[in-house]
Amino acid sequence: MKTKPTVGIFADDNVGWTAGALYLRGLAQTVGQLPEPDRPNLHLLISRKANRRKGNAIGRTFDNVLLFDRQPKNRWKALIAAASRTVDGFRKPVSLTNVVLQNQISCLLPCQSSLGQSFPVPWVGWIPDFQHLRCPEYFSEEEIQVRNTRFQSLIDDATLTVVSSQDAKNDLLTSFRADPEKICIYSFSTHMEPEWLLPDPAQFTRQLKLPEKYVMFPSQFWKHKNHLNLFSAIKQVKRQHSDIALVLTGNENDFRHPEYAMQIKAELTSPELRDHVFWLGLLARTEQIQVMRRAAAIIQPSYFEGWSMLVEDCRALGKPIILSDIPVHREQSPTDATFFNPTDIQQLANILADRWPQLSPGPDRLKEKSAQQLLACRHTANAKRLMEIIEKAIQ
Repeated sequence: MKTKPTVGIFADDNVGWTAGALYLRGLAQTVGQLPEPDRPNLHLLISRKANRRKGNAIGRTFDNVLLFDRQPKNRWKALIAAASRTVDGFRKPVSLTNVVLQNQISCLLPCQSSLGQSFPVPWVGWIPDFQHLRCPEYFSEEEIQVRNTRFQSLIDDATLTVVSSQDAKNDLLTSFRADPEKICIYSFSTHMEPEWLLPDPAQFTRQLKLPEKYVMFPSQFWKHKNHLNLFSAIKQVKRQHSDIALVLTGNENDFRHPEYAMQIKAELTSPELRDHVFWLGLLARTEQIQVMRRAAAIIQPSYFEGWSMLVEDCRALGKPIILSDIPVHREQSPTDATFFNPTDIQQLANILADRWPQLSPGPDRLKEKSAQQLLACRHTANAKRLMEIIEKAIQ
């Protein structure tokens, strides 16, 4: 009988990032699509500190959750860690290496920082995107250098390195030293829980006091997401369609540009937008999906993406999407997409003005059902691709 590999999903680099946490959960759900004999044992590996703060929710998706202690990088942090352990009854620290060996982990992924060439088992690096190369204006020179150094170290040390798109692979091979045979593409897809599609989302959106008809942009308030051009387009469209409405969700913090959220909020309270744009903040995933289902269409105006989770959400829900014309969005190629130049406010305004009268509030249950059938095939293909990468790393 073939021995199942035991795969460790390394969580610490991702649990504090909404899309990263969804990516981890998606890996487990994708592996779950495999027939039981072909399905590896899947353990979530997370440091005790991260687990206490953020990791409990995603742990339920895995066969087991294994805790380790991060090695402090300086003496003061070591003293703090030692004091923390006294709370746990003088517990002896357990390193990531020991946890991996004790639990016979065959392969560890996805790691966004190098574990070193001497790590005792194969490990797979993951670089979500190369935004600092495409949009350097959003980064300091120091941060660009730090990212370049970290990525090169990851590529040099990892057994394999995974990126999410051919577009990202092109960036990697153009800007870093790399063996093309050690660079793999894994393009994730959204997993929809069946119960998410059961309720009538209109009941939920009425509780939020949203208009009956709206378009939606769910995204963090990060500069490259291009909110301000979208707002300018809405201002133009309302002159022709006074009932135009835009709903926003997402985290308001851009750690690189903390003033940006204040700029957006100031726009939202302006007389030109306050009756047309509704910001709901960061919603739970189930709530966000209901607001998306009710939307007449989704807008994704971003200047840059590694592999847009929002596009994959639209694919999973059968939603029409108005989409910035950037290479990775063309690569994702969702159905029912209308593309526009993200720097051309007038083009976006024209598209919205033309489409608004024909758009209807969701959900379209026939499209949702059809999307789920197509999604099942996509998940099966993704599961096979993921296992190919894992087996290549182990071999």
